[in-house]
Amino acid sequence: MIQVLTSTHILTISNVLTLSAAHPLQQFIVWGLGIVAVIMGVLIIALLRERRNWKNEREKWEEERENWKHERKKWEEEREKWKGERKGWEVERTTAQGLVALENTRVQKYMAHQLSEEQTERIYGKICQAMNDTSLICDSNFSLHQLADAIDERQRDVSQVINSRLGVNFHTMLGDYRVQEACRRINQTQAYETLTIEALAESVGILSRSNFAIAFKRVTGLNPSEYIRVAKSKRADALSQETIS
Repeated sequence: MIQVLTSTHILTISNVLTLSAAHPLQQFIVWGLGIVAVIMGVLIIALLRERRNWKNEREKWEEERENWKHERKKWEEEREKWKGERKGWEVERTTAQGLVALENTRVQKYMAHQLSEEQTERIYGKICQAMNDTSLICDSNFSLHQLADAIDERQRDVSQVINSRLGVNFHTMLGDYRVQEACRRINQTQAYETLTIEALAESVGILSRSNFAIAFKRVTGLNPSEYIRVAKSKRADALSQETIS
């Protein structure tokens, strides 16, 4: 565009110079117009260059703006993630505080009602005697309340003695006694070797195979299938020794 404009002006100036060579005033006007045309051309070129530079600067600014928006979005996501983690921490802290408060309440309850050593020993002896009664512990509905009724003691005192003497709660103690009874039956009665794990567990009052396996592993260090296999092997060895004798 600039080149066409400049050429047009130069052609006009040349024509005017040719037509008006004899008139000095007209030459002066023509030269003046030529200078003005050249200045305008330079200005137009400068303006176009400035416009192109401005456009480049604007594109650069738009790109930086998009980058800033992207960084802001990432920052917002990090902020939301941090808020979620903080909420999780608050829940955990509240839960921990609740557990501590519950434990303190239980300790205070026991401290407010401390049994004498003589009372503890007496109640513990009655607990052991009752827990050796298979008709009680092999009942799937057997509970702490029933144990307290069976030995004619307060349920709170029975629970306190179990915790202080054994370091476990009633359900853990009951599971241990039931596993011991299952082991006794496996070792002494061949008929129990043919039972399924579920049937063996139900025979001692445990209705969940998984709970039975967990308790069995805790007490014996073996799972029920391994224990039965070992018991069979020992019984076979004993029969061999009897035959040899």
